[in-house]
Amino acid sequence: MDLMKVVENVPVDALKASLPGASSTASARNRPNHVAPLLEPIRQMNMESVHRKPHSAVQSELVGEGNATKLLAASPECSSSSSTASTRPEPEISVDLSAWGLPEKVVKAYQKIGVSSLFRWQAECLNKGRVLDGRNLVYSAPTSAGKTLVSEILLLKRALETGKKGLFILPFVAVAREKMLNLQRVFRGTGIKIGGMMGHIYPPGGLKLLDICVCTIEKANSLINKMVSEKQLGQLGVIVVDELHMMGDSGRGYLIELLLTKVQHLNKIRAATEEHEAERLHNTIQIIGMSATLPNLPFVAKWLDAELYVTDFRPVPLYENVKLGSAIYDKQWRKLRDVPAIPGLKHDPDHIVSLCFETVSAGHGVLVFCPFKKWCESLAGIIAKEFTVLAANELSGYRISTHCKEVVAQLRDSPAGLDAQLARTVPAGIAFHHAGLTMEERDIIEAGFRKGHLNVLIATTTLSVGVNLPARRVIIRSPMFMNKVMDVLSYYQMAGRAGRKGVDTEGESIMICKDTERPKVVTLFTASLVPVVSCLKPTTPSKVPTELNRAILEIIVNGAAGTVTDLVYYLQSTFFSAGMDSTTYPLMARGIVDALAQKELVFLAEDQESLRASQLGNAVVWSGLSTSEGFSIFHELDRARTQLNLETELHLLYLITPLHLVDHVSSLDWYHYMMMWEQLPDSMKKVGHLVGVDESRLAAAISGRLSNESNPDAVRQMGCLRRFYCAMIFNELVHEASLASVAGKYQVNKGMLQAMQQGAATYSGIIMRFCKELGWDYMSTLVEQFQSRLMFGVQRDLIELIRIQSITAVQARKLFQAGFTDLKSVAEAEVAPIGEALKDATPFNSKIPGTGGDNILGPPPQKKVLLKGILEPMVDIEAARVVMAEAQMILATDLEANGYRLVEITPPAANGGSRKRSRSKTKLAKY
Repeated sequence: MDLMKVVENVPVDALKASLPGASSTASARNRPNHVAPLLEPIRQMNMESVHRKPHSAVQSELVGEGNATKLLAASPECSSSSSTASTRPEPEISVDLSAWGLPEKVVKAYQKIGVSSLFRWQAECLNKGRVLDGRNLVYSAPTSAGKTLVSEILLLKRALETGKKGLFILPFVAVAREKMLNLQRVFRGTGIKIGGMMGHIYPPGGLKLLDICVCTIEKANSLINKMVSEKQLGQLGVIVVDELHMMGDSGRGYLIELLLTKVQHLNKIRAATEEHEAERLHNTIQIIGMSATLPNLPFVAKWLDAELYVTDFRPVPLYENVKLGSAIYDKQWRKLRDVPAIPGLKHDPDHIVSLCFETVSAGHGVLVFCPFKKWCESLAGIIAKEFTVLAANELSGYRISTHCKEVVAQLRDSPAGLDAQLARTVPAGIAFHHAGLTMEERDIIEAGFRKGHLNVLIATTTLSVGVNLPARRVIIRSPMFMNKVMDVLSYYQMAGRAGRKGVDTEGESIMICKDTERPKVVTLFTASLVPVVSCLKPTTPSKVPTELNRAILEIIVNGAAGTVTDLVYYLQSTFFSAGMDSTTYPLMARGIVDALAQKELVFLAEDQESLRASQLGNAVVWSGLSTSEGFSIFHELDRARTQLNLETELHLLYLITPLHLVDHVSSLDWYHYMMMWEQLPDSMKKVGHLVGVDESRLAAAISGRLSNESNPDAVRQMGCLRRFYCAMIFNELVHEASLASVAGKYQVNKGMLQAMQQGAATYSGIIMRFCKELGWDYMSTLVEQFQSRLMFGVQRDLIELIRIQSITAVQARKLFQAGFTDLKSVAEAEVAPIGEALKDATPFNSKIPGTGGDNILGPPPQKKVLLKGILEPMVDIEAARVVMAEAQMILATDLEANGYRLVEITPPAANGGSRKRSRSKTKLAKY
């Protein structure tokens, strides 16, 4: 019997109820525990490890499928196993943070943010088996339970005790950036160097000058490939993977599996050379995986040769309820109460305004999840209007916070300006959050909600897996997302946002349900979590997914495999290998090699065993492309090299516009497109003719003749038209047209426009590396400039200044115009001129009534500067000091990366000992 298959169809609530630390709410007590016997092996694993002797052979054994089967078979009811675990005395484990071997500076850094002790489950998890000695760990805990602290402690200990580097891998740029900034803030002054690789962010000197690097999945995979290729993997001591369950995601999940397979494969090779377990644990890369509670999590842990710890402990109790009609029910459909009637409400769809007001009037915040952006904006408008009416009624006792004006001012000063809809909702303490907003707008709104300046935040589901933003009450607007019932993992991610640790005594989620939706909600509440499955698994030994081709090409390129036999050993380390016949691997490896050789990505020697990557294969891997993408891009760029139009930058921009971005402009106004085409100069029309855009094709699009998706030629022509439209957008942005003006001119949402801008910037870096690996140096040089220019929307002369991440493109241009043209001039400047330039870049806001001002008579307040990433406005002098300090830090890091450091020299006092202060100078010193 297979434990993974046994647990696969277990209802989620039963799974949660059976785990250590399960909720003791009434609903949990009354719920029949159908699966406790099945999960008893996991509980035994959690409990037994803290009693094992340090060097016991049993200690490092993972209870896998076979052992779990024996445990389950020992008793059909498993009652004896359960009672044994429950009667065992609780082990003495210190929860004092200072008792876990962290440096005093690190402990004090945590204490400053209010963390001086651990929850008991965190201490048990850290003490699991030989995790503290370097054994791999997979663990699961609910949102807000403190998962991250466990990984941070292990990451810090491993990095500091071994002198090796650590990677913290997160799935999204926004989450990775938040984690990097948080770690930098917490550990400032401790001597621990923390940086990040995500989006456009890359630390000067790379990983060399860091102790801990926070990465997105793609950046981490590329970094490990580079370390393997340069034989520097021994410098890496630990990898933390957040959202490990995303390994089964059809989009990017394969990269997590690919990365971990590679590390596991190399760990096995290295471990084979070590005689003693202590040496093996010290010299291999420790893998720490945080995951949702998956049915086959023991199987994942077994694959990674990891200890497993599972809990559903929450520091703040969560009550999951549902609203049907005007009543609130629990998940077992027992009526709890009626929705309170709020006098004075005129428009309250599905009682959402009442539920929000009930929470806000008690001094708490509300998160509302909606399936669509338009729903978010519409609902925010309704709630804001009703809250404004209630605030005007003295009998309601409700007043809107005056801090809302600060949020409005910050939005007005952001690069995109004040959004018209937010201008109507934010003054009432209500905001929405979705992909249609720019990053700056989302940062400001998130900060406003955290501080309590905004009381209600209506968001799309992306927020539930994005930044950490909890609230007292979470309302889920509908169980239907994208015309189907939401998946159970998405539901728990949203509901889990309820209850703020250290602030709330409880959290509540409410699912809004219609009568017709009740059966669907019942199904959702009793649904099983989907087991994670391999994205690399072939359907047959001869039918291999492109992701597995990419995985094999990577280990050939980075030198981890040099023969077909090496590939067979690698396949045995994959997640899918446990369920396959090992005799199929040689056939599979041979088939993959043949497919790669057919595309000229690898060369197979005459002995039919030795392998080496081609120049094209190197280009595909080091640029981060898939094998199919690399093959098609090679042919497009190869053709373009012979007919490149350089009269303008438009042709280059077209080539670095990724095809997937055309989906963002799928609903074009073709008449508007035709008018824009007619206004283009001849130099740009020539580019259009080169790539397949002209009046006849636009006329065909207008008439609908290109709408037949079953016609490959029509699809290709439509793709060219949309791609050229995107290139025209990017041409405006790299010549410093504002985001708002470009969004209006091209009829594209500004948030989507910014996402397109970032996507093209990333892709330009991919194309630059691709060309460089192929030896196309001229093309690489032409493309290289666009990564920074597209990311920040600047011309070529601002590329160096824009490395200062705290300034916007407008502020960089003002500094340049004031004579500060590079980092050195900013770093050495006086404070006042820098402050003046930054102040000049701040938009002017009129105070005259009726012009959008605050209708305040008298002298205007001091003009303040809003720096990027710093949400509190500053006076110009403070802002100047921040910008100058960052410029100095970048210069110092650049020098350090090249083996130099700045040494401060204080001249001797003048006039024979005069106490008059002399200005210090610096000089270079070689390490």
